[in-house]
Amino acid sequence: MSRGTRALALATGALLAAALAMNPSLALESDETIGPVRSTGPEEVPADPLEMPETIPPVAGPSGLIAYQPEGAGTRRHWLDRPSIAIESPYVRATVVVESSSGARTISHYGFDCAEKTLALLATGRSDGGWRRLEPVDWRPVTQGRNHTPYLTAIYKAVCDGGGPTRTVAQMIERLRNPLLDDY
Repeated sequence: MSRGTRALALATGALLAAALAMNPSLALESDETIGPVRSTGPEEVPADPLEMPETIPPVAGPSGLIAYQPEGAGTRRHWLDRPSIAIESPYVRATVVVESSSGARTISHYGFDCAEKTLALLATGRSDGGWRRLEPVDWRPVTQGRNHTPYLTAIYKAVCDGGGPTRTVAQMIERLRNPLLDDY
């Protein structure tokens, strides 16, 4: 269930509960037209959506870039920008740099939702060193059909552990450099 769908369902349920509490005569005789009624407990309340910070740090110099080799990389080179990593449980934000065999670089800032196993491109790097934010943010499963992106899956596996962020940035870097053999 997407975030938007989940939020709409929660809001609709809250409004229906409030209406029934105020006027019990509105109770439904049948739920055939509205579907099953769900009750949510505190453990089912979704986290607030990831918000973009006021500023995204510029890409670090060579000392801040962590090289890694994802499956299927071919001649492309990949780096995770260590200073850009921000942990906001259950989310992790980070900048990824990809260089083609011809030397062209793509710089992107991603959000990883460890609880939902999803990711979103939040901003792309501009040639002047600034950022172009993407609105609306489109969250998708880490591995989704033709959009399977092993270089992002490798980062997800490093920054997320057991439905939440890996404890420290140092542990994230260690996991990226030494990928786990098991699946996320």
